[in-house]
Amino acid sequence: IEGFDALIGAAPYVEMTGVLRGGRFTLQSGVIQGAGLDADMNGRIADNGAVTGAATGRLSRPVEISGVYFRRAAFAADITGTTDAPHVVAQLSDGALQVAGVDVTDVSGRTTLSVGETISGDFALAGDMLGQRLRTSGRIASDDGDVSIAGLVAELGQLKAEATRLAFGESGVSATFTAAGPLAGLSGIERGALTLNGSVNVGETINADVTGRISDLRSGAARIEVISFTGKARDDEAELKATVRGRVAAPIVLDLGIKGRRADDAWAGDATLNGEIDGLKVATSRPATWTAGPDGWSVDSAFSAFDGTLDAKASSTAMA
Repeated sequence: IEGFDALIGAAPYVEMTGVLRGGRFTLQSGVIQGAGLDADMNGRIADNGAVTGAATGRLSRPVEISGVYFRRAAFAADITGTTDAPHVVAQLSDGALQVAGVDVTDVSGRTTLSVGETISGDFALAGDMLGQRLRTSGRIASDDGDVSIAGLVAELGQLKAEATRLAFGESGVSATFTAAGPLAGLSGIERGALTLNGSVNVGETINADVTGRISDLRSGAARIEVISFTGKARDDEAELKATVRGRVAAPIVLDLGIKGRRADDAWAGDATLNGEIDGLKVATSRPATWTAGPDGWSVDSAFSAFDGTLDAKASSTAMA
């Protein structure tokens, strides 16, 4: 099916069986195997190319689709339309996937796809994430390997996020988004509220503008009055500023600034810290230098802290 491989990354093997009567072939059943998909089909294809059929199946192995890592999933689908432009209505069940390193389990829902030279449709899915039920919906389109989602709405517990624009493909990722709502119930958080908005474009260069605020956060012994942050990136140069006010094991008042520049897949930059912990001054006596990339990360810093000084180096690999 033209366009299908744009979503799954490779075309599957398709085998059809049927009968030949009077020079005309009628489909009776079929099998799809490959690209991590095993499916059984039945139905018929009319002389004019009209399709009426159904399919059931599941993933035979984990599959990555446009940045989403599907560990497992089962589906049942009804197929109508024509051989040139089939229309698929699928019910998903027993799904488990990973998005940006976060696991989503017990995934189920519905999606509709019209497949031809391009792919278009909509979806409504739900699953368990960070201890809360996640519900998502939106409209999807794919053309030449690029996937875009319009009107994306996601609700995680009482927290609601919306993306007016989300696109990803070989050229990179771009998004415009907002999020707002209570954080209670997420990963052991007892209380708190988040507001977040921004835009991100990641391709040959990175450009981003993100602002956020977490207020009245309660988790275990932590009592954070406010965490506020702003992040900006232009042409692979990024800067993050954050403020934290509250109490962890002791009262804290901290201001953090991080600057970095991307070179290929790696980042390097410096950071400053200034504030108080339990009423004692804490500050970087010189900007800390840091690196992060596929081979690991490292930090080299020096602090004036607790009426003394502290030099610290840390790395994800053994240091000479």
